[in-house]
Amino acid sequence: MRVLNAPLYNESGKEKVGRLDLFCVVTDPADESSEKAHMAQCTFTYTLAGGEISAQGVDAFPKLAGPPSKSVDAISGGTEDYAGVKGEVRFETRSNKVISTIHFID
Repeated sequence: MRVLNAPLYNESGKEKVGRLDLFCVVTDPADESSEKAHMAQCTFTYTLAGGEISAQGVDAFPKLAGPPSKSVDAISGGTEDYAGVKGEVRFETRSNKVISTIHFID
């Protein structure tokens, strides 16, 4: 299991806009030579000024101690200003940062 929290910053990386809390449970460890990544079920909560956005999905971790490779997870709900939101969260690693981009759909 992986559990962490981190501050969230705007696109420029200069203004703190919220907090991320997440936990992941490994569901398929890379324990065979043909497997290139550990698979984990992850749940994310983004706490922002207007409420919370929750997302979840299965993500690939090339190394358990490292960040996930690129992934797309589903927005599963929201509170306050984000009640009823739908969409997805895309993750990618750039240098030593994980970039999360939230895409809302109608």
